[in-house]
Amino acid sequence: MYSDDPGRPHGTPTSHRLSNDDTRFAMGRIAIFQYLMVAVFLFLLAAFWVLQVRNHEANSELAERNRIKTVPLVAPRG
Repeated sequence: MYSDDPGRPHGTPTSHRLSNDDTRFAMGRIAIFQYLMVAVFLFLLAAFWVLQVRNHEANSELAERNRIKTVPLVAPRG
C-alpha cells in the first residue's frame, strides 16, 4: 500500500491508504448514527404502544371527561 513513485520517499502512505482510513472512519460514524436512529425509533414505538394499547382505558376515560365541559352562564340583569 506504499508508493513506488521515485519522487516520494520510501514508506510514505499513498492517498489511497489515507482515503481508505477516512472511509472506514466515516462508515463507523454512519453505523453509530444508524444504531442511534433505530434506538430512537424503537423508543418512540414503545411509548406510542403504551399510550394507545396498554393505557387505553385510562386515556379514554380522561378524554371522555375532557370532551364535555360545563360552563355556567350568568344571565344578564338589567
